[in-house]
Amino acid sequence: MKHHLNYSKEDPNYILLEKIFKIIGSRKSRTIIASKGVKNTNMMILSIKILFTAIFFNTTIEFVVFRA
Repeated sequence: MKHHLNYSKEDPNYILLEKIFKIIGSRKSRTIIASKGVKNTNMMILSIKILFTAIFFNTTIEFVVFRA
């Protein structure tokens, strides 16, 4: 059975993922990404978040993109 990615504040998986997203979206992370030569940091951060979600819930990237 596939995960439905239904958000719940009490779900420990989403609590951990939210903490990871805060780190990824921080100013320091944006600075590091920009220093590596990435022009569109917003798109890169979104891509990383999609990738982490897919890995975290053991689904495909396609599933995450179409469900979000």
